Amino acid sequence: PRIQAYAARTNATVVLRTSIGRACDAFVEGEDLVMDTRTCAMREKLVNLEEALREYDRVLLLDDTTLIRNDTPDLFSAVPPSAIGAVVESRSREPQENVALIANMCSFYRVSPNP
Repeated sequence: PRIQAYAARTNATVVLRTSIGRACDAFVEGEDLVMDTRTCAMREKLVNLEEALREYDRVLLLDDTTLIRNDTPDLFSAVPPSAIGAVVESRSREPQENVALIANMCSFYRVSPNP
């Protein structure tokens, strides 16, 4: 209910994906590549993001570990259309590794990182 309420408040459409697997099948056939569920899930997020960006101008990608509170601000207003807003959730990496990860994402999607 909170995600639907947030979507209504921000004039967004909710698209729910509940399974993984397509992304794991997207690898080149014939390669002996074994992926664990976490790797498949991460790749699936990127496939879903790519599909969503073909249909929508702006996308907010949430996973099953994201909590939307009733007072969550409008992230579409907070992040300019030409930018990527992201949170790196890994505490196992050093801070500079997280910065590099965000920089790589921005480069891949051809946007400039915010200072």
